[in-house]
Amino acid sequence: MCTVTVIPLDPGGLRLVSNRDELRTRPPSSTPRRHALHGAGALWPVDPTGGGTWIGVSERGVAMSLLNLNLDPHPTLPREPLSRGTVITSVLHHGSAHDAAHAVRGLDLERMNCFRLVCADEERVLCARWDRSELSIEERALAPVCFASSGLGDHLVQGRLPLWADMIEQCGATPETQDAFHAHAWPDMGFASVLMAREEARTTSTTVTEIHTDRVSIAHRDDDGWHEQTHLTRRADTPAAP
Repeated sequence: MCTVTVIPLDPGGLRLVSNRDELRTRPPSSTPRRHALHGAGALWPVDPTGGGTWIGVSERGVAMSLLNLNLDPHPTLPREPLSRGTVITSVLHHGSAHDAAHAVRGLDLERMNCFRLVCADEERVLCARWDRSELSIEERALAPVCFASSGLGDHLVQGRLPLWADMIEQCGATPETQDAFHAHAWPDMGFASVLMAREEARTTSTTVTEIHTDRVSIAHRDDDGWHEQTHLTRRADTPAAP
């Protein structure tokens, strides 16, 4: 479904980028726009099918992206599923990546299919993983990192991770390297590529979120090209990370 990467920015901040892979029959999402969450401003695109989103950034300095978790064998699905697109809109108002990731425990997870939620701020990156039996949360210091998933099975696209590591080692963790990675396609392995393409699905968009000391922003590319960047002033009352 997605490839998500995070890099630190110099002299401070971070950049989180997501390639969204979807069925060719799925309606396109809206371009990102401003939203209000519990008194905090946030930016995200809207998926017209579920009404939620797969990526967002808040004026409190937290960015996040959601990936499907495709396990083998597949776990039993919920009888009355709740869209995973509601996960980000439910926790993005929190003041740190730590608080946002741990707030996932309070959601109605029993009604959701499997997912991984990547949360990042200027201190750390967390991944909340729901596999239909338990929620686990992995935490690491902010550093270049990549996550990948595929509806064919996540194990089939893990080759994207060593490619990421090689590109970062050779060229450094820069926005230019990150963008080159998200545009990479193997000529003979379209289904496994970062810029993915197969008969029934493809990469439909790339979305870039950035957090700086004075602002947060989001930019979005789809079949119409890059849309105008949207930004918010960074809140001065952002709580310190725990």
